[in-house]
Amino acid sequence: MSRPANSSENADRTSRLAAMNTNGSMLALAAATTLILSAGPVRAASPCDGLVATLRDAPPPVLPVELESRYELRERHLETWLESVSPVAPAAFVALVSPECRADTRRGAAPEAAAAVRAWTQRSDRGSIDRGRILLCAMQDPSALADLPAWMADADHAEARAVCVSALATWPGAEAVRARVLSNGLRRRRGNWPDNWEVDHAIVAAANVLGPPELREQLVPVLETVRGRRASGHDRLREALCTMDDTMSPERTRACEAPAETERDWAGARSRSNLKVAKIGIVVCYGGLVALTYLDRTSENARKTAVDGGVLGGAMIGSALLGGLVGYKTQDTVKAGAAAFAGLIAGGVLGGVAARALAASPGARAPVTAVGFAPFPLLVLTL
Repeated sequence: MSRPANSSENADRTSRLAAMNTNGSMLALAAATTLILSAGPVRAASPCDGLVATLRDAPPPVLPVELESRYELRERHLETWLESVSPVAPAAFVALVSPECRADTRRGAAPEAAAAVRAWTQRSDRGSIDRGRILLCAMQDPSALADLPAWMADADHAEARAVCVSALATWPGAEAVRARVLSNGLRRRRGNWPDNWEVDHAIVAAANVLGPPELREQLVPVLETVRGRRASGHDRLREALCTMDDTMSPERTRACEAPAETERDWAGARSRSNLKVAKIGIVVCYGGLVALTYLDRTSENARKTAVDGGVLGGAMIGSALLGGLVGYKTQDTVKAGAAAFAGLIAGGVLGGVAARALAASPGARAPVTAVGFAPFPLLVLTL
């Protein structure tokens, strides 16, 4: 028969079992801790994760090509596109950046998102470059500030320029870049008169449909410069700034109370100035031609110049006289036009014949040249 265990043996067995359980729990805890440490720290969810996921799956956006050449059409078209609800419009991409994502990016807490967006700006297609710049500006990524002057000088990405200049209004630490961008927003038009200036239509469009009140205040010096340069874009920029709202500063109020000259007024003044210069130039050329004919009066070239003047003067006088006479009597524009053409031919022939005969003498060649070419400067001076 087996001997029943006494109480001391039972207690000893219970103690050994408890020790074994404790050691096993400690070993399990140590193993779990080792596994967690080897896996590295767990990254908390970022408010920019949705943006990164969207960019990862999004195809390159296809953007419309800007074909308008007139400033007014380009600016209006840009405003329309900035307000568009198209899934590839600028507004759709700006909406991908939440306030929380922007706040994280501002303090450098969203490096993965900033890197993913910057990768778009380094692609080769126009759509990805433009929308990548838009996203970095909407995020207000501090590292993008150094790139902004070059982006604002890039004529191929007006939509990105508009969004970026709007973001600059509230971008922390962007004061120096903002001043540089706005001062460079006024430029001469290529291939035009030296005094023909224009303000970047992206800045004007941003002020009208995107910019916060801060942007309107920051653009007051630009408006004054644009007015001084009589630049294209003045009227729409003035409309954006002179809203007469509760946020108007005294400086903006004074700028808006200045005499409201319009671009049409400036265009008229420029045309009158150009016409005046043209008149002076034609009179100088006319006088120079007569003087040269006199100095070279003994040559056949002088006689040919006199004959040319007779042809031109005779044609102009014949066309005006015969066309005007027929038009006055018949009140028929078709008949008047036909008579003017007939007078042009007949007057030119008669004038040339008369001038050739009169210019046979060298001393008469300069006076014949003066009379023959006189109708042209006289006509221009009456304009």
